[in-house]
Amino acid sequence: ESGGGCRYFHREACEREPFPAFFEEWRKKTDCWLCNNQELVLKSKDVLKDFLYTERPEIPVLGQEMELHDIWKETCLAGFLLALFSTTRSQSVQPWKFYDVGLSLINSCAYDEAKFFARYGITTAQVAYNFYILGLPYHLPDPVLHLQASETSTWSSLQALEAAPLVIDIGMGLGADSR
Repeated sequence: ESGGGCRYFHREACEREPFPAFFEEWRKKTDCWLCNNQELVLKSKDVLKDFLYTERPEIPVLGQEMELHDIWKETCLAGFLLALFSTTRSQSVQPWKFYDVGLSLINSCAYDEAKFFARYGITTAQVAYNFYILGLPYHLPDPVLHLQASETSTWSSLQALEAAPLVIDIGMGLGADSR
């Protein structure tokens, strides 16, 4: 279990469809980050149907106490998180609030980076980085400030965040832009 009490792989929940098919596509993607990701995106949509349309307690919002309800801990949280991340590589991305939920999962679960990477080939910090990049124009939560500390070191002399030096991330496929 993680620091937040979330399992890295909930055997019972993650072995039910649509998760096995999704994890198989995820495995293929981590073998070839620059390969076509269309199947992975399609499988992630199947996973997210359960995430979005099954009634469960609310996920904590960033800035609130991050204790995740026990009902969520009995789901395939890592699968949900990776599916949310996979949609960032779709032809169209989702609204910011969609990825804000992913950040809340990351913060609530407090996964160990090395253990998560060993299982999934990506760290939760890499996933969070992508979510923050998508959401930065809309939301500037305190946890993101350290990610751009050098760019915003002149913050006191800036009139607005938009005046800060720009870091451009052109991306290179699923996850490659955060490696």
